[in-house]
Amino acid sequence: MISAGDIEWLASISGQGQVDPAWDEDEHVRYGLYVRSLKDSEADVEDRVVEIVLRDPDRTMAQAALVDHVDRLALEIRELESFCRRVDRVGEQAGELAFLRQRIREWILAKTSAVDPDSVIEDVLGSSHWLQRGLADSSESVVLLEALAERGLTRKIKNRARDRARQLGK
Repeated sequence: MISAGDIEWLASISGQGQVDPAWDEDEHVRYGLYVRSLKDSEADVEDRVVEIVLRDPDRTMAQAALVDHVDRLALEIRELESFCRRVDRVGEQAGELAFLRQRIREWILAKTSAVDPDSVIEDVLGSSHWLQRGLADSSESVVLLEALAERGLTRKIKNRARDRARQLGK
């Protein structure tokens, strides 16, 4: 469980100051505090913030806050190795949160596809609609786009990948 001391500490690192007295009854209050605390935490305190979030009794909400954190880090940290170093601990701490671990894996695939697309084609083809759609819209690799155009999960992904491959091929 989460203690009042944990919540006060999270509020202090996020600059929130006053803690909403309904924090223990309202998952929306805790979610907002978690997202702000994760956003404002430096790598050296991130482990503790993640550990507190993972103790929340609402597992779905806790996972959503951590997925939001990973998505934000993926956009902020462009370099693959730096991103991996930062999210590896989150993934280790996540334990049984399969969706969070999958999102981390797919962000790593997306970032790897930018530097070595040939090495991840099969993994991308076995991944979620979310990853395939994103790469169909943004990949700079004609080889990867052609693979998605041929073997993507949906007609929409195939068409987007085919159109993007044509654009890049001009």
